[in-house]
Amino acid sequence: MADNKTSHTDEGLQDNEQIEQAILALQQQPSQEMLAHALTVLRRRMLAHGQLIVAVEPPVGDNQMRLQAIQTDDGKKWWTAFTSFDEEIKGGGSVMSTFLTDIEKLFTSALSVEEIDGVIINPWNRTLMLDKNLSKDTLNIKVRYLNEQAYAMSVYITLYQKRLKEASNKNKPLVTQFFKQATIDHKAFKDADTEFTLAYYNTPDVPTPFCLDCDWVSTLAFIRSIDWSKL
Repeated sequence: MADNKTSHTDEGLQDNEQIEQAILALQQQPSQEMLAHALTVLRRRMLAHGQLIVAVEPPVGDNQMRLQAIQTDDGKKWWTAFTSFDEEIKGGGSVMSTFLTDIEKLFTSALSVEEIDGVIINPWNRTLMLDKNLSKDTLNIKVRYLNEQAYAMSVYITLYQKRLKEASNKNKPLVTQFFKQATIDHKAFKDADTEFTLAYYNTPDVPTPFCLDCDWVSTLAFIRSIDWSKL
């Protein structure tokens, strides 16, 4: 962990607004799909070596440093972490010492501390509770959703290649436009990070020029409904 009380533009916190936006979307539309999206964004930041802000409790008799924890009504204890200093100060109260820590290190540490049940990101506003003992049923739902999306994407790409091969040279650009537009029209998460989601869509001559923020199951169903015999 690095001691840091500079500003919310610290390099380790840059792009954390993507986490905040994903959590806001989950709050506005609670569903397994939006939860999967929020976790995906969080994992993306973790892989990019993103950081969160954690607060430290005042030292007690043993002078050991302890992360700030809160207890919820069900008796569970959670470490708190913040995506920005703006999110931290929304809780009011006394000013506490804060540190920046890698997202991955924070979650790994939480797994090893028995009395901690998980991590709450932004407990005062755009909140995401990450229980380290997620139920098996919840995990199965997420895995099933992601598997369905991955399979539909694979079928979609194969079908695109097939339709492109069957089309005349004159109609090939039209086929590509149909398949591209369908991925735009059937968004899964409405991810604000369009630089990422449209990276392939906006790049000429890539083999799969599609929007990554796509509900592949719905998009595949739509593209299958088109009468391709006229192309």
